[in-house]
Parts: sequence; structure tokens; C-alpha cells
Amino acid sequence: TYGGDSSVRLIDSSNNIIKDNTPLIILLTNDNYNQYFKNSVLTSNETTIINLASNLYNKDLVFNIPVQFVNPNKYTIYNTTITLNKIATINNLNIVNTDTRTNTIIINMAATINNTNINIDNNNEAKIITVNGVQATITNNTITATGNIITAITLTTATNTNIYNNKITINSTKATALTATKGENIK
Repeated sequence: TYGGDSSVRLIDSSNNIIKDNTPLIILLTNDNYNQYFKNSVLTSNETTIINLASNLYNKDLVFNIPVQFVNPNKYTIYNTTITLNKIATINNLNIVNTDTRTNTIIINMAATINNTNINIDNNNEAKIITVNGVQATITNNTITATGNIITAITLTTATNTNIYNNKITINSTKATALTATKGENIK
């Protein structure tokens, strides 16, 4: 980790306190995942930037704090569900799910998903991005899915949601690009 309090170094100093400097920046790898996540939940209590620093395998990611998740080096997350319970931004992720999980990204608080590639191969039912009653912006993503029952984007009582410039390709016995129930201001 770096950033936040760990970005300040005291030299020949006394009676100084370093506290509440943000953001904390985590270089997340497959090897250090358990250092930052317990039962799939990020253990940090401060606003955090997650920088994906290796491929991740079979790791679920639950964020209960504001987070920015970035992937400048184009790594891939394999077989994951990402749950956003606080304000979040996801940029440039690559996600490949080939197991039987139902959800890939669940948005429970205002979030932006941008320039993310999601590939699903699932013979069960799959809901790729689910927005639950909150504001979301879903832009410039590529979603490719193969399976029996596939819904690319599900909006459940979503409000002020913007969805544009997404490329969605589904090969399925029952394919739905977007389903919405009780939404307001969906564009």
C-alpha cells in the first residue's frame, strides 16, 4: 500500500501526528488478496484506490467504502463477483467468468462502470451488471456473453441511470440486453 498516511515520512521529528491522509492506494495482486480482503470484503475503512497489479483468480470483491478500482496494466479478473455498496468507480477492468455464478457486478450505491471488458460463458442464468435502486453510469463497456439465460444489464428501481456507448454481444437461448423495473430518469 501507499498513499494516505503511509505517503508521509517523518525525519527527525517529534510530537507530530500523521492521521487521516487519503487516499490509501492498494496494489492488489492474487498473492496479497487475503491481506486486504476478509470473507471477500475489503478490510480498509478509508477511501481507497485499488490498482489491479496482477491477474486475480476466483476472488470475489465486496466494497463497503468508497473506492476507485483501476487497471492501468490490463490485468484480468477471472471468476469474480464485484459488489459495490458505497460510491465507486471502476475503470478499465477485464473480467472473465466461466463458472456458474449468477452476477458479475452488483451496484448498490452510486457507481460508474467505464471502459470495462466483461466476458461470460455460463450455462446457467447470468445477470452481468445489476443496478439496485441507485444512480449508475455504465459507459463504453464491452460485454460478451454465451449461455442459456443471459441479461447484460438489470435495473431494479434504478434512478438517474445513464447507459450509453456499450457494445453488448450475447449468444444465448434467452438473451436480454437491458431489463428495467420501476426506474426513473434512465437514459
